[in-house]
Amino acid sequence: MDALTFLRDRTRNKWMFGLFLLFALEPMIGALTRRFSKPGWWLGDFDALICGAQRLGQGQSPYVDPANCSGLKAASYVYAPQIGKAIAPLEQLLGPWGLHWTYGAILLPLLVFLLWYTMIKPFPHLPLHMRLMALSAIRGNPLTTGNIGGVIHALIVASVLVIRKWRWLFIAMVITAGLIKPAFLTVLVVLLYEKRPFTHRLVTFALALALGLAGVATIFLTAGPLSAEWHAYVVDIVLNRQPGRGFFALLTYIGLEPNTLPVFLAYMVFAAIIIGGGLALAEWGPLTVEERCFFGLGVAQLINPRLFEYNFDLYLLYPAMAMVVMMAEPLNRKAFVWLSWLYVITMGANFWISIIGINILRYFPGTFLISCVIYLTVVGLTLHARRETLQAWSQRPGIWLRALRRV
Repeated sequence: MDALTFLRDRTRNKWMFGLFLLFALEPMIGALTRRFSKPGWWLGDFDALICGAQRLGQGQSPYVDPANCSGLKAASYVYAPQIGKAIAPLEQLLGPWGLHWTYGAILLPLLVFLLWYTMIKPFPHLPLHMRLMALSAIRGNPLTTGNIGGVIHALIVASVLVIRKWRWLFIAMVITAGLIKPAFLTVLVVLLYEKRPFTHRLVTFALALALGLAGVATIFLTAGPLSAEWHAYVVDIVLNRQPGRGFFALLTYIGLEPNTLPVFLAYMVFAAIIIGGGLALAEWGPLTVEERCFFGLGVAQLINPRLFEYNFDLYLLYPAMAMVVMMAEPLNRKAFVWLSWLYVITMGANFWISIIGINILRYFPGTFLISCVIYLTVVGLTLHARRETLQAWSQRPGIWLRALRRV
């Protein structure tokens, strides 16, 4: 019996389903309850932007610990100086606390929208029970820290919903996000998985990526006198102290320095394999037009070198991996059973680790590695199912061009 059937059978009774739903919501409820019951700080990640903007407006460096200001207890400011300067007029107009609560009022509906898209919006190949397992695996703390990544993800999702009509809006949104957090440029991979002629997709993706990289390069080159201090601070915070739960975390765990050429080349190979495998799943899998975009958002998180829980990245990655698991069902029933249990057990383990507070292997990106195993296994199953087509293409290279024109 596969894990999905097991979950459905055990929750047919409405009371059992209610308990299952409570189980999935517990990390969110627990985080909010703890923050309300104990004097805790709300929106500390966004307060870093507020305090950074204030210090820049006063001619001071924002790259200090702690970066508190006006009674706000802020996280570390790791953004480019230009970002803080852009926010400074708002901070001066509304004041630190005014901007703090204005942001909170904006954040709440956007997070509700993001949760609706990832956990509730109907998708044929994304069952509710698998989504709820994904939700149970994500700690609720990001809801209280208010990282701007949540706002960015929600706005990108909104642009994805209208991507067929206003593709330029999606591209503009992602490039703007990349100026704030360069890792968001991975979301441009969605352009490769749309239901359009492949050559059109490839050209659009290449042009958008070139614009995004040019924008990020401009930010780095025009950072001004704080440039060296900013770069050193980012390396210390982002790569050393908070490497996330993805590719950077893996490097940290095995003792490699992320900011080296060999590591960069290794990442490029990894990203190319994941993106290429995604093309096989998007073209030969059962996904609908909307699901292809959802899938692309998940792949973007898998190749995000700093996969970060507080950036709300996992809200897109984990459900997308559930979708990948479901794609294995028509390919190989036995493999689907094993993959479904691997996914559910991994999500459940994340739940209990967050509840108990286990931290045995610091920085070890176990869920990231398992996600890669699930993903590449389904890619392998898909390629195996299409082996005759691939053999024909290898024997007659001209077929590739004709096939690409038809895709």
